[in-house]
Amino acid sequence: MSKKLYAAFVPLLAVVAFVAMPAAAQAAPHWYICKHETAATHEYTDSACSVKLTGKGEYERLRLPFTSAKTRVKTFGVLTLTNATLHSAKCFVDDHGKIWNKALAEPGFDEIQVFENYECTPEPATACTGVLTVTASGLPWASELTEAVAGTPRDKISGIHVTLKCTEPVAEFEFTGTLEPKIINGTQKNGGVSFAEFDATAGTLSNPTVGTATVTGKDYFIGVENAEQVLVLNP
Repeated sequence: MSKKLYAAFVPLLAVVAFVAMPAAAQAAPHWYICKHETAATHEYTDSACSVKLTGKGEYERLRLPFTSAKTRVKTFGVLTLTNATLHSAKCFVDDHGKIWNKALAEPGFDEIQVFENYECTPEPATACTGVLTVTASGLPWASELTEAVAGTPRDKISGIHVTLKCTEPVAEFEFTGTLEPKIINGTQKNGGVSFAEFDATAGTLSNPTVGTATVTGKDYFIGVENAEQVLVLNP
């Protein structure tokens, strides 16, 4: 390449790189569904959209549209709230909410409208010998997808208010705060249903009297209308 041609080519590369930068900066995690198609001409062969066989599958990953139209989802699982003073409360959970995407440059959003806890048991059993309940308030809780570490999407849930109550011995404490569980997409190998994984990295809730509490466990989620699998992908 001649020096004259090289001198002209370098600025052109700079312009191309500059134009490409906004597209990269716009990348954000978004909500997808795994949609069943009647014809076997699509990318995936399983209902979790995790096994690819291009042109021979009956399922396709579809990102929810950038229209703020909301898709109803339900979640279910087992979560444990642990506090050093009160020990642990392990509950089955049954939640309902909505998910949606607004724009390519923004992450996916969601809200928890119903958060029910039932069959709560204390651990150890002597921590509460009466009736143990965990109830939610301040709903809906707003949340949005984040991805501080590439490839590890999380759901940042704000405005959480949960009250732990025991009838014997009598105790009642409200815990508040923000949690960021990891989002694990469902695959054939892990059962096919996506879930929010609460662990030590998800953060803590707090109470001014007894201090902080952690939440651990898995909360699975699916679409309501067609029981479709829900995924989080970037972009």
